[in-house]
Amino acid sequence: MADVATASSSSVVTGPKGLGGWLILLMLGQFGSIVRVGKAAVDDLNLFQQTDRVGAVSAEVALNLLLLAFIIYVAVAMLRTKRSFPTLWIWQGVAAILVPWIDILMVAALLGVGPGQLVDSSDLAHTVGAVIAVGLWSWYLQVSVRVKNTFVN
Repeated sequence: MADVATASSSSVVTGPKGLGGWLILLMLGQFGSIVRVGKAAVDDLNLFQQTDRVGAVSAEVALNLLLLAFIIYVAVAMLRTKRSFPTLWIWQGVAAILVPWIDILMVAALLGVGPGQLVDSSDLAHTVGAVIAVGLWSWYLQVSVRVKNTFVN
């Protein structure tokens, strides 16, 4: 009986736990992403009434809805404190970096124009910022004691 009590008390990790600390910022960003990508999908849906390029608009709407579904899935994993959350968030970060470029290539192909005609300096700046942010948060998710203590389900 004493061995069981000793074993269970030694497996407890001390340190911060729960969706607090720096995780609050990550959580706010997660829900902000839902709003941002959801708005982008709605804006794309509104393009159906303004253009005859239904194929390009449909592809863009589909891509945004897929990304939105994944972001919501990751948010649910976060709220349920799933062990898979840190890895899912990193994949979401990679998707957030790649999806705009996939979108540009896809729309360029459907419109029959070069991708360079659809890219401007703000796209490059956004990508650099996203790579830095995803890199820093990915590092935090890998080394944080709070993350290790929180995402255990």
